[in-house]
Amino acid sequence: DFCLSRGLGDVYKRQFLSRNDLIPPYWKIAEHFGWRSIDTARDRVVALAQKGYIERNEIGGWRFVRDGAKA
Repeated sequence: DFCLSRGLGDVYKRQFLSRNDLIPPYWKIAEHFGWRSIDTARDRVVALAQKGYIERNEIGGWRFVRDGAKA
């Protein structure tokens, strides 16, 4: 789903990834998009994982799938 995959914002996620090698925490995503609930952010992240755009790293955090390949 195009809208869902762009839900975190290409520029924002790439900047955060380049600094942190994982996606922002739920509260930071919610803050960035002006959502009142971190549950909304969590739901979006889970949906991105189900679609193969993000995956769990070695310590259980979320990161974007590398090399453009879906998980």
